[in-house]
Amino acid sequence: AEVVALHRGDPTALRAWQYIVDESRNHYLPIYLRLGVGLTLADERGESFYNDRLAGLVAELEKRFGPTPPAASPAPFSPGSPRIRVEESDGALCIFHETPDGRPMFKNPEGKPLPMIIRKSDGAFLYATTDLAAMRFRTREMHADRIVYVTDARQARHFEMVFAAARAIGWTRRANQPDVQLEHASFGSILGEDRKPLKTRSGENIKLSDLLDEAVSRAEQLIRTTESDPDRRRDFTESEIRDIAEAVGIGAVKYADLAQNRQSDYVFSWDRMLALEGNTAPYLMYAYARIRSIYRKGAESGDALAAAPAAGAVVITGQAERVLALQIARFAETIDDVAANLKINLLTDYLYELSGAFMRFYEACPVLSADTPALRASRLRLCDLTARTLRIGLDLLGIRTLERM
Repeated sequence: AEVVALHRGDPTALRAWQYIVDESRNHYLPIYLRLGVGLTLADERGESFYNDRLAGLVAELEKRFGPTPPAASPAPFSPGSPRIRVEESDGALCIFHETPDGRPMFKNPEGKPLPMIIRKSDGAFLYATTDLAAMRFRTREMHADRIVYVTDARQARHFEMVFAAARAIGWTRRANQPDVQLEHASFGSILGEDRKPLKTRSGENIKLSDLLDEAVSRAEQLIRTTESDPDRRRDFTESEIRDIAEAVGIGAVKYADLAQNRQSDYVFSWDRMLALEGNTAPYLMYAYARIRSIYRKGAESGDALAAAPAAGAVVITGQAERVLALQIARFAETIDDVAANLKINLLTDYLYELSGAFMRFYEACPVLSADTPALRASRLRLCDLTARTLRIGLDLLGIRTLERM
């Protein structure tokens, strides 16, 4: 009843809804800021944006694809293409998807046609209605080339039906241009050590703000433990410790999620997430910081090349240099693969392999103490290219790099 009231613009329902929206923003906007999310209120297109478009959309679909379309209207479907019917079923208005030969495209467990409801019997609209209105807005008004929906994998059937309807209606077709790409980037679940959905020991769902606080706190404990060791301390100030802990903790949480195949479930582990070895954010951040330390040492010794790496040619003298150079050269194609397949873990895997290639290069090839100035310049150039690639790659993941760790 409240949904119906909202769709009809009832003042009382709208006031309650606006209060809930404002209260939600008070909580998630600070988290967005902490995570470095660049979205603002101007970017929002929530369900309410489409509210005044829903009734007109349903009326249009019923008129075009109902049991008795206007006699003067052109044939709505291309020969040999899937099609839709819009008609009532048990009082609800539904879209039925059909193959070119008239068979149902979607079926329920009993094998009967499975409709997509766009208006309930009480007059309320549903997610499908809003998603169709958004699809029309994005294709017809925003002129989108590619539309990506990022949701839980359990929404897969819903988006199959929405996409099929949009294509049958004709919203994705464009004159003298490729069709608009519609894609569902689904993701799996985060599991606890017991391989069940991640929760606190008391059985409650974990809040993101608490998760971030815990990650930063654990990162800070690791830094303070290191600082208490005379052989490993870096003499960080208090403000530096807090800044590094924030960057490492937040980066570790992001990376732990993004490094997974998004379609798979994965087990959340604090120890693995914050480890300085393996495919983790701290490992990559440390690799970047180690490269920057090479330049600091060179600059302190008066090495002009270290102060300003030349943009000259790279000289390959050994296998470690060759492997690192080839890995750097793969960066552009990796980004293309990520964009084409919507799998960010391809980028995290690449950056991990790049860091490993650099560490092997660093162990096998002296940089500041190279045999000749030309070789020193070449290896500094490789270091610089590696650092730039790591910085750009981590920035694409929303992870901040540090000059010292």
